[in-house]
Amino acid sequence: MACLLSACWLSEKPLLTAKTASGVDFTGTYRALGEEERSDLVISTRGKHAYEVRQGEEKISTRYLKLRGDWYLAQYKGKDEEERDDEVVYLYQPMRAVSGRLYMYSADCDDTPGEFRGMKREKGACSFTSLDGLKAAALAFIGRIEKGEIADDPQVWVKVSVTRH
Repeated sequence: MACLLSACWLSEKPLLTAKTASGVDFTGTYRALGEEERSDLVISTRGKHAYEVRQGEEKISTRYLKLRGDWYLAQYKGKDEEERDDEVVYLYQPMRAVSGRLYMYSADCDDTPGEFRGMKREKGACSFTSLDGLKAAALAFIGRIEKGEIADDPQVWVKVSVTRH
């Protein structure tokens, strides 16, 4: 689950809500590709455009936004590990969904080209206050991946079963 929360894009308030998020068909059980230790990731629905990602005992509230083609942006509700009061933050991660596989990329603020509306760079993280700015940053980041300018391999999860609720 730490892979999911390694994103360096965040916001203090959710930028994806029931109104702005997309409905997706990611529900099911996924297994990490290439990992020696078996670890399943379960995605289930939790309301209008709301999902829960579970790995073992860990659970994360999630929403997704379809950006273009098979590219999405995931929003995870998490805790700010640097704050002592366990303040809630929202973390973002670009991902691709292709043929039953989820390719999850770690959004590195240093690899995020340009400046975008509502974006602030601080301590290696990009914080956002604007969904439009976040979407523009995600599309620019995806463009760099597609051009081969970002060589980091994504975490790949393969769907092994479908869960219907």
